[in-house]
Amino acid sequence: MLEQITRLFSPADWLAFGRFLFGWTGYCYYAGRAARSERGLRGVTSHMRLDWARQTIGATLLTLAMLYRRDFRSQTLLTLAR
Repeated sequence: MLEQITRLFSPADWLAFGRFLFGWTGYCYYAGRAARSERGLRGVTSHMRLDWARQTIGATLLTLAMLYRRDFRSQTLLTLAR
């Protein structure tokens, strides 16, 4: 079975496929390292994106906590009823 698969493509095709896989994994490694670095544009952008996500989650949780507090709901309903 493996022999039939290897005969489907020429050696140049297998070489090109190997080069593609090497490039793909090399880029993934580079991008992961660059994202963890604080010096480059990718690192700064990644840091800002994570900071924005933390702030968004914190604001959402704070809003939900205020909405589900009993005194907040009663004050809001009293204000709306006036």
